[in-house]
Amino acid sequence: MVTFRTSARSVDMLGRQQIAGIPTAVSEIFKNAYDAYAVNVRGDYFPDRRVLLIRDDGIGMSRTDFETRWLTVGTDSKAYGSVLPKIPRPRSIAERRQMGEKGIGRLAIATLAPQLLAISRPLRNVDTPDDGVVVALIQWSLFEVPGLTLEDVSVPIRDLKRVEDIDNNVLSSMRQEFSQAFERLGQRVPDAYRDRIAGELQSLDFDPRT
Repeated sequence: MVTFRTSARSVDMLGRQQIAGIPTAVSEIFKNAYDAYAVNVRGDYFPDRRVLLIRDDGIGMSRTDFETRWLTVGTDSKAYGSVLPKIPRPRSIAERRQMGEKGIGRLAIATLAPQLLAISRPLRNVDTPDDGVVVALIQWSLFEVPGLTLEDVSVPIRDLKRVEDIDNNVLSSMRQEFSQAFERLGQRVPDAYRDRIAGELQSLDFDPRT
């Protein structure tokens, strides 16, 4: 018996290649924030560091949420009949009709930049901030490499106590973890992709607290 395998490039085809441009990508991110019961969403671009920061005050995700929902392509969390728990709603906000339906809106982020530092602070008991934050590094360029599967893509993730704990040392350790997994792919990654991804990883050398 054989089973289906999923090419890593399928994520690139479902995300970056399906998005018309940056305005559409930002719109998809704002839809996800709306679905997470955010009231405020803000975007800041820092051209000197080539950093785009988008933040919202939605309900956030725990590590379990991040792994079972965000890192699951085409998740059925918003689909009728889903066995996943419903997204919790803050008591002060009326129930919303979900805008994202296909579970791939998050992949639009690849249109904006080749890598993402995702930071999420979940809410406990709906209205109370939970202790801790979840931090993950997603390197989108790796999804463009032909011949790789989703199992070949490493996503470093950290559980920290406070947002203020996310410093350059944390970024360095996540970058190193990804680099080690990346090196194990060896010659399966052509030199052109290898050089490009290595250069992109070097740009993560900054202190995000500023």
